[in-house]
This record gives sequence, structure tokens and C-alpha cells, in this order.
Amino acid sequence: MADDQIKGAMDVKLHPMVIVNLSDHYTREKVKGGASSKVRIYGLLLGQQSGRKVEISSSLEILVDDNKNIDHNFLKKRLSQFQRVFSHDEILGWYATGKSETYDLGLHQQIEQYNESPLFLLLDPDNKASQNLPISLLETTVKIVDDKPRIVFTKVPFSIETTEAERIAIDHVANVSTGGRSLLTSHLSTLQSAVKMLNTRVKIITRFVQDTNAGKIPRDEGLLRSINALCHLLPAIDIDKLQEDFLTEYNDALLVTYLATITKTSNAINEMIEKFNITYDRHTRRRGFY
Repeated sequence: MADDQIKGAMDVKLHPMVIVNLSDHYTREKVKGGASSKVRIYGLLLGQQSGRKVEISSSLEILVDDNKNIDHNFLKKRLSQFQRVFSHDEILGWYATGKSETYDLGLHQQIEQYNESPLFLLLDPDNKASQNLPISLLETTVKIVDDKPRIVFTKVPFSIETTEAERIAIDHVANVSTGGRSLLTSHLSTLQSAVKMLNTRVKIITRFVQDTNAGKIPRDEGLLRSINALCHLLPAIDIDKLQEDFLTEYNDALLVTYLATITKTSNAINEMIEKFNITYDRHTRRRGFY
């Protein structure tokens, strides 16, 4: 069980996306098992560490069997896939939900083969009375009990560290999930309305000039002069620096789209290879019976 002592030597920053991932993992397993089922989930804490400064930025799910043994093959496979994208992140510890159990030390020792001093994040989803986050961050220490050394969990203080992108994402998820509108949604809606209005007015001006040129409507010299003055404002912003910045952003957007397409194609190829290997193995076993 976790000890009440709090150590202050370690500086731990916890990103909110870890909490969101953990909550999503628990919710999915809870829905699968039913509202009355008791669910305990497990996963890895990932991020970067420099001495006693730790930044936990992401997480991965892991499998634990009924004997409380971690599926290391599954763990290594998921970790390898993750580090293809985030090569600088490493295993910092593991997480679980519910109360602290006696077998948690055994699981903690299994994680020690990936990190000699892992952290243990415990989320209690049933703790609804507290105003604070129902999260405890623990590490193991040796404590003398009855003149004998004993390994116990000790609480580690932590703080929430967030980036601008995470703040936008969390705000969007929090407001949309409760039926509201996030700041991002409101901003994009306002931007969409402004672009639609601009497009409508440009079409009106274009139609007016075309009808005037075709003689369908009488010429309005004052209005035409205003349109001409408006058009002459456009070349004033057509400078080399603007064109260069525009092409840079445009190329970056195309590159992101291209990378997303490559990633999607790679995933499809990996799935096809896995299906082929499964089919091949079954076919090989079937032939071996004859």
C-alpha cells in the first residue's frame, strides 16, 4: 500500500493528455464490461527524464494477465511503434486505476527492466468527493519496519504542465463532450462565416462588372471608380516576402498531407502483411497434419 510520506526531491511535470488517455482507456474498458463490472486498466507512462526532472507527456496501454504478469511482447511492439514517431521518449513508469493493491509491487518490479526507477501513477475513478484530481504519483523507497527493510510506495509531488496545442485540444474536448462549444469551434465558425461573406460580396462585384460590360445595366461611374480603387489595393500586398511566406506555408501544408497519406498507406500495408502471415501460418499448420 502507498505510504503517506511525500518526497520533494523529484520535479515531475504531468501533461493533461496523459490524464485524457487514461480516462479514455478506462471508459472504453468500462463500457465493454458493463456498468456494474469492476475494471482495472494498466499502461505505460512515456516522456523524457533528465536527472530528477521528469516530464510525462504520453502513455500507452499494456496487457496484464490474470496472474498479474505483463505481456512483454505486446509491450515491446507498441513501444517500438510509438518510438518511430517520438524517438526521444522513453518509459518513465506505468499507471493503473482503482486502489493500491498488494500485487502492484510485483508489477512495478516487472517495469524496472525498462527503467531502473519507474514511477507509478494511480487514478481512483471512484473518488468523486475530492475537489482535487484523484491521482497519486508514487515511487518505491526502502523503509525500515520492525528492524527489517521493506519496499513501500512513496508519494511524489507533481504539477500539471501543458502546451498551447494541448490547451486548445483539452478545451475543445471538454466543451464538445458536455454539449457546449469550444473556443476553437467558435473561432473556426467565425472565420468560416467571414470567408463566406467575403466570397459572396466578391461574386456580387464580379457580376456587377460583367453585367455593366455587357450593357445589361447602366454604367455607374462612381461605383466603378470605387471598385477600381479597391482592385488597386491588391498589388500593394503582392510583395516578394509575402509570396515567399505563402509558398512556404503552402508547401508545409502539402508536406503534412503527404506524410499523413504515407502513414495511412504504411498502416494498411502492415495490416495486410499481418493478415498474410496469419493466413500463411494457418495454411502451414493445416498441411502439417497430412
